[in-house]
Amino acid sequence: MSDPRTTNRRRACGQEGGYVLLVAILATLVPLIVVVGASSLTTNGRTRRLQNEVDEQKALVAAESGIDTALYLASTAAGLTSGASFSREFDDGSRFDATATYLRTNGEDDDDDKVIDDADENVYRIRVVGTYRHTTRRLVAYLGQKSASASMPSALSLVRRFSGSELHVQGSSQIDGRDYLTDGSLSGDPAMPGATIEAPGTVSQLTANIPSSDRSKVIGDGGSPSVAVSTSTTDFSAIQTAIQNAANVVLTSGSYTSYNFGSAATNTYNVIYRSGSITFKKSTGAGVMFINGNLHVEESFRFDGIIYVAGDVEIHDDVKIYGAIVTGPSCPHFYLEGSAKVRYSSQAIAEAGALIPGKYVAFNGWQEVSRH
Repeated sequence: MSDPRTTNRRRACGQEGGYVLLVAILATLVPLIVVVGASSLTTNGRTRRLQNEVDEQKALVAAESGIDTALYLASTAAGLTSGASFSREFDDGSRFDATATYLRTNGEDDDDDKVIDDADENVYRIRVVGTYRHTTRRLVAYLGQKSASASMPSALSLVRRFSGSELHVQGSSQIDGRDYLTDGSLSGDPAMPGATIEAPGTVSQLTANIPSSDRSKVIGDGGSPSVAVSTSTTDFSAIQTAIQNAANVVLTSGSYTSYNFGSAATNTYNVIYRSGSITFKKSTGAGVMFINGNLHVEESFRFDGIIYVAGDVEIHDDVKIYGAIVTGPSCPHFYLEGSAKVRYSSQAIAEAGALIPGKYVAFNGWQEVSRH
């Protein structure tokens, strides 16, 4: 018969062994659980960070696409329009929303120089918001003007020839290709042709458009009639859109008398647009002007710069235009009468040409304005 004390001691030893094993297991498992938990937290945190970075990059790519779209729109014939908004949503769920603002005419001092809408604000500001899921990236870019060419081939440039003898220079009027300063004196630089026509027009076709009695009044390079074929071409539609969008003088009336809308004497040159026909009397102007209609001028009138005319032209009496006139493809006829003078002036062309709206595609990069 076994001793009860021995049995109790064995039992106690077995229990102590079980406790020791449990403690050993716990001592092994708890650090493992802690390590696994910490690793899981680290992995989850890293996954979230990576997902956030992906979301931010996709939102940024969407915003950059907005700037690319603005550059494309600026390069088209229509160009950008101040206040225009455009957006796009992509297949991955990202999108951009953009707005273009022309700072020269927004009525604000955008460069903090205490002058509202001054010359150095001649840029478009593009603001873009790119989004993806719950992430937003905001960018701003500025598109400056890539200037259009200010050169003119002659005092009068015809985009297309007339159907018959429709270029009249009567009385003591002249189309003069010699280079004048705006004070009325000759510059001393080489003369240009009095009139040119764009190819496929020819010199013989242009000459045939001038009545024989008027040919001696088209003077300049090469004698009279001083005519030539232009080596350049005019995108009349694009010029119209550009001047219309950038005009700081919009002529809303069909007739103006004693109206001053610029002067070379005061170095006041403007971008001028008229939608429709117009008549000027006893007026002065300067800059680059687009008339989407007929131009009728009489009595005294002075203009310094470049005039684009879509319709016909009739100029009478004591009129002096220094610079150049360009007639569009639909111009039916061109009449000068009385003592009217159209005189080539590289000085007036250069001053006005600095204002000719080019395409706003000069891009120097973007900056981020906020990020969340």
